[in-house]
Parts: sequence; structure tokens; C-alpha cells
Amino acid sequence: MTASTAAAQVDARVVDQALVASFMNAEPPKVWRADMAKLNTATLELRSDAGRFRLVMITQGGEEDVALFTTRDDGTAALQAVMHAMMGPPSTSAPAAVTSGAAAAPAAAPVKKGGFFKWLLKLFLWLVAIFVTLMILAGLFLSDKTGQLISAINPGDAPIVAPGTAVPADEFFR
Repeated sequence: MTASTAAAQVDARVVDQALVASFMNAEPPKVWRADMAKLNTATLELRSDAGRFRLVMITQGGEEDVALFTTRDDGTAALQAVMHAMMGPPSTSAPAAVTSGAAAAPAAAPVKKGGFFKWLLKLFLWLVAIFVTLMILAGLFLSDKTGQLISAINPGDAPIVAPGTAVPADEFFR
């Protein structure tokens, strides 16, 4: 089996808390599924046995043979595909495909649309909300003391007048 054949394809992805992998270059070709929600810890490794290469998953419950490959390149490609699927986003729609024998390129990271500007807009809105809240609170608690504060700052220009007393308009508007 050469690297250019379609059967030498390995696809792996995480779908609904399950790791699903298609090993078309395995002996025999197979599709494998592991429930990620039930796995606390797991190790995947490639082992060599008499010229064949086994992809093995080791969990707390024991070992599970995932797939058997005739070449080390096929086994390594399968291990890389599973690794990219596990390290990617939890629910991928595109498979983490790796062709055996070819150099495996890392899967492209998902692009966050408007990440920085969205964060900047949220920050601006929070700051505006805090400013408005402070102004409302200042208006509620300081409204009756504002007149006293102004007259205390500038006592020479405005005479202190007791509330409820009659004052001529000329004196009031000075």
C-alpha cells in the first residue's frame, strides 16, 4: 500500500464527547470509537511487535488494541491523527486527516471572529455602565448636600439663607 492510495487515509475527530477514528490503512481496516466522557486518563502509544505496529490505548481499566499497521509510518500517521483530534476543539466538523507516509501538517486552529474587538466592545460597555451607575448613585446620595458644598466652597459671594425664609430676588440671583 503506497502513501498515495486513498486506502492509506486516517481520519479522526471528536463528536459528541466521543473520539471516532477511521483507520483505512490498518490490518484489517476499521472504524474505532472511544467515549471521552468516561475516560479520566488515557495514553495512546505505538508498539512494535514482529514487524507490525500496534496502536494501543492504555486506561485505568487496562489496555485496548486500537489498530494494527504494517508500517511504522502508517502507525505514526494514525497516532498523529488521533492526537490532533483529541487536542482540537471538542466538536469538530472537519476531520483531522493525515495521509500516511506524507509529512503531517498540524490542523489549522479555528479562527475566532472579532475576538479582540468583541472584547474591547465589552470592556467599553462595562465602563459606560459603571460610569452611569456611579453618576446615578452620586445624584441620589449627594443631591441634598450639593448646595451646602457649593456655599461652603464660596461663602463670600453667596449669603447663606435658611430654607423657607423670604429673600428678595436681587439677593437670590447674585
